[in-house]
Amino acid sequence: MRVCGTAETRRLAGLVTVVTGASRGVGKGIAQMLAEAGAIVYVTGRSSPGKPSDAQLPGSPDETAAAFQKLGGCGVAAHVDHSVEEQNRALVDAVEKNHGRLDLLVNNAPCTQKPDAGFFGAPLWAQSTTAIQEQVVGGVYSHAEQTLMFTPSLRRGRGVVVNITSSQGSPANAPAIPAEAFRGKVAAERSQAELQVRLKQKGVHVLNLWPGKVKTEQVQLAAKQNGTQEVDLETMRFSGQAVVNIASMQPDELARFASSHRTLSSADVARFELDGYMHQGDIHTHATGGRTAFK
Repeated sequence: MRVCGTAETRRLAGLVTVVTGASRGVGKGIAQMLAEAGAIVYVTGRSSPGKPSDAQLPGSPDETAAAFQKLGGCGVAAHVDHSVEEQNRALVDAVEKNHGRLDLLVNNAPCTQKPDAGFFGAPLWAQSTTAIQEQVVGGVYSHAEQTLMFTPSLRRGRGVVVNITSSQGSPANAPAIPAEAFRGKVAAERSQAELQVRLKQKGVHVLNLWPGKVKTEQVQLAAKQNGTQEVDLETMRFSGQAVVNIASMQPDELARFASSHRTLSSADVARFELDGYMHQGDIHTHATGGRTAFK
């Protein structure tokens, strides 16, 4: 028997979700897929209409949330700088006041400053160590803080936390990525794994999600500037398919899945792309010999 119509496509109807850093990129794609599945989606970001946080890249929480009407979902834009504790607390209070619970939290906002071009081109031993502090603040502290602040609300909801802790460059051990970035990401994943152990008894399940190389606005801009052609990339909404599949799990299935899959790639949960292309799952390696880890 196949159930058709909204019962099939709107699997997350009524669920309250928060996606941080959803002005553009992977966060935007995840938010779009959650909205299409029927969820109430709070999208956060530092950009505002006409004042993007990155002058070269468009997008804002307002634009992302406004587009949800065409997808059949409900979006709420929230202007939040997640490196500021008071703004994080204001977001938590707003969700608690409006809904009394939170079903899914997607920690995607990195909260780190972009190094200049010279930083990426410098030898490993000549790179500035200031990135260590930035990565700790953005990758470790911010995600953990947001998770713990939302824990009371998550306990009254479905209790799912998905951390976007990596990108194609990290599992592939890409030489262009500063070593400090790897240390920050490993620390973030380790701290979130500890939270999973401690919070699962409270009904809150924490997972780390690795997207592959995604066709984001930034990747497209870099390809245009460098005169290169990117092929077989994941769409921004592919990781959203993975998050929707995780959020759709029944409580007992989710508990087992979270215990055995603390760190996973998007392709482990959602194999087929929007156009039918199949990505390869079960790839978790830092020893690639210079080859990319995701196709």
